[in-house]
Amino acid sequence: MAGNALRARRPLVRVRAWLRNREGVAAVEFAMALPVLLTLYLGGYLLCDAISCNRKVTITTRELTDMTTRCPAIISSTTSTDPCAAVTILAASAQVMVPYSTAATWERISEVQVTSATQAKVIWSQSNTGATVANGQGQPLETGDTVTLPSGMVSTGMMPNPTATPAIAGAYLVVGEVNNAYVPPIGIGNTNAIALYDRVFMSPRLAAQVPLQ
Repeated sequence: MAGNALRARRPLVRVRAWLRNREGVAAVEFAMALPVLLTLYLGGYLLCDAISCNRKVTITTRELTDMTTRCPAIISSTTSTDPCAAVTILAASAQVMVPYSTAATWERISEVQVTSATQAKVIWSQSNTGATVANGQGQPLETGDTVTLPSGMVSTGMMPNPTATPAIAGAYLVVGEVNNAYVPPIGIGNTNAIALYDRVFMSPRLAAQVPLQ
């Protein structure tokens, strides 16, 4: 009887011993947590890198627009080395995007004239068409095209008044645009390029407008 009872208890003793065994538990727990930790780390890194690139786009847009507003006129020649040549301004401002890809960045500068509180017409437009531009984006705007202005940006004094004597034309604004096709440095699955875009409006600094020559 005693022998049979002892044999009957042996499986229970082995199960309890197995449950009390803690050897290798830390390794198993680490192996289970590792994918989650790696995902969090890589996700945080990619998010910070995308935010940094987006900030670069904003700074580049401001530099592009600011340099244009400081010129008495913009030279359209593609071979000119003048500081106020469109190609010079576009190339100089593109360097702000480094270390992010300048080949995946298109820039455009335009001058528009206010026609109403919410719209303006394009006077001239130039872009860095030599860059790798996806789907034809980033090409110069057509003269006379309509541009929608941000709400509340135009004051009464900036709008045209044809009934005044003499008639008052709408104010001129320089518009800078930058778009970067951001591709994460570490691909997770089928990661597509993310379009990071910014646009800035500024008034000419030296005169009422910045003509294109």
